[in-house]
Amino acid sequence: MKVNCTNCNATFNELEPKCPYCGSLNYKGADLEYHETLDELLGDLNELPEQQVDNYKESIVSSTKKTGKYLFISIIITTIVLIVVYAVFSKLNNRYDTDDVLDWRLENYVIVNQLYEDKKYDELVEFNNNITEKEYDQGFNLFDWEYYDFLSCYRGNIYSEEIIEYAGIEELSTDDLIILVEYHLEYLMYIEKNEEHTSELKLIETYLNQSKEYLMNKENLSDESIQEIYELAVDVEYDHISALSIDVYLSKRGE
Repeated sequence: MKVNCTNCNATFNELEPKCPYCGSLNYKGADLEYHETLDELLGDLNELPEQQVDNYKESIVSSTKKTGKYLFISIIITTIVLIVVYAVFSKLNNRYDTDDVLDWRLENYVIVNQLYEDKKYDELVEFNNNITEKEYDQGFNLFDWEYYDFLSCYRGNIYSEEIIEYAGIEELSTDDLIILVEYHLEYLMYIEKNEEHTSELKLIETYLNQSKEYLMNKENLSDESIQEIYELAVDVEYDHISALSIDVYLSKRGE
């Protein structure tokens, strides 16, 4: 689906992380790019234990019975693992200036907290979308805000409604279907993590039911299929949904 740049009004693919003409941030595309990058990095982390075991086994076969040599090999392996983990998380954190980020949060979290309490959710989305590319790159974002999960779901419903409306004009693309499923899983994860009954939870449950109706009736995704995708793609511990896993599942469904 095409979108118009909020800065220069140029038309480009909604999945682009930034406007190809003026470079302004396209939050929807940037969000997708962020999750895909995070998915790849988490995949690297998940492979670390297996690599460590394989390396250790190889060292046992090739080493002598000297305890000192085993100890030395173990230290080397542990050091390598720690270096890789540190490198991965350093990349994720981008080594932001923590003082500047803290100052930004102290100033802006007061604003978004008030908008949330006043239930001015559209203004919350607008605030989030107005974060510039430069601010985004410096770590000035709402990812660690207390109610970011709700904001993401609310924003996701806006995007989902746009995609569904567009699907009534042209055939739904694979990328758009992946986004719809991703937001549906996000609603499920939000409900799972928030047991306390609130007006916000009721709102997300409404989004979930609307999304479920579309996916089942228009895309022929059963409850069982959605549950299978949830188990494959959702990592609650890391608060992460793998768009790649969704893509793989949907591709196999078409075979």
